[in-house]
Amino acid sequence: MSESEALDRLCHLVGLETSYWDLGGTLHEVPAQTKTALLAAMGHDTGSPARIQAAIHALETERWTSCLEPVYVLPQAGATLCLSLCEQDQSGDLLWEIEYENGGGASGSCCFSRLGELESRRIEGREYSRRLMP
Repeated sequence: MSESEALDRLCHLVGLETSYWDLGGTLHEVPAQTKTALLAAMGHDTGSPARIQAAIHALETERWTSCLEPVYVLPQAGATLCLSLCEQDQSGDLLWEIEYENGGGASGSCCFSRLGELESRRIEGREYSRRLMP
């Protein structure tokens, strides 16, 4: 992956767009200097290609090794969550609790192994599975 592609990949992982359309319908690419400044403001070291690759690796690993994303914003109807667990943590029931922003909440349980698997990956010698919880 080129340095430019790596920078774009890092932007994608943190939710930064790398291009935009103006009102006249012209596509503009965000300059590399702007990308690196925004990434630095978010706490990512982009001082060298190796540091960019390290940041990508850390974010991609965290995506798998964290059970849930830090925050979900979901519509009221048809909400689903993506869960990620290490193979050795996949037995038994998962207990869950949701706090609504307007007060109240919901709770329940489900069996991780019965949820449909979206994908799996081996990271640092451990097998992880990502599944969709309705």
